[in-house]
Amino acid sequence: ALHIGHLLRALSLSYLYARMYNGKFILRYEDTDPRRIEPKFYDWIAEDIKACGMQWDELVYESDHFDLYIEKGKELIGREEAYVCTCAQEEFKKYKMIKKECPCRSLSRDVHLERWTKMLNGSFAEGEAVVRLKTSMGHKNPVLRDPPLLRIIDVPHPRTGTKYRVYPLYNYACTIEDHLSNITHVMRAKEHQHNAAIQAELYKKFGWTPPETIQFGMIYLPEPWGKIHKRQIRQWLKEGIITDWDDIRLPTVRAFLRRGFQADAFKELAISCGLSKTD
Repeated sequence: ALHIGHLLRALSLSYLYARMYNGKFILRYEDTDPRRIEPKFYDWIAEDIKACGMQWDELVYESDHFDLYIEKGKELIGREEAYVCTCAQEEFKKYKMIKKECPCRSLSRDVHLERWTKMLNGSFAEGEAVVRLKTSMGHKNPVLRDPPLLRIIDVPHPRTGTKYRVYPLYNYACTIEDHLSNITHVMRAKEHQHNAAIQAELYKKFGWTPPETIQFGMIYLPEPWGKIHKRQIRQWLKEGIITDWDDIRLPTVRAFLRRGFQADAFKELAISCGLSKTD
């Protein structure tokens, strides 16, 4: 379920700018982690957006493009722009902190293509292998030291079942999707600046022109809503502290609507907050 932070800037401002400049407003489901998806969430997101007076021009499911992610992954490995790393997560973290290349990095392209096949066919278990972008392990920004692109998740996906087991991570999927949809402007919170840097590296590797990225500050609500995160809501649901995502104690869109707030109020607040980088 969408929370008020999603609505007031990323959604509302993208929608309003698209309408102002006769553009296209695209709703994209980032449904690439089957562990975090429940089928009802697709409907809830659409319901929340419509309830707030917005309508998308195009609907995109990232899960429709798993074949393309796999194809592009093999392409990067084949061009030696990416490699399959089998180091344990903590082990790789140590290499990253001391700016040292892991032993996997220098292996031949053929070895990495063979490992890639093993990721796809089930020879590697979840957590045993990950595809990494080949940047520089000496980069001054730690997040740009061979960031991960694809990993194994052995959980059925609500839309594709057990057809796939290699899933893309956020930056890899977003780069491909933005290019595929001819996105010209991306509006997102300034906390994504590290993601923007990783995506810029991917655009270079693919030889694509990146969209204009506009970053804005966070919106903080007064207590008790100010520090509530989705993971905390999931935990409260599990413990029975709340009954559902529209519980009036939550900062979700459906909770605020249930309390009687009006869609026009959200719109006016979004416009007044604008695109300032100030929180």
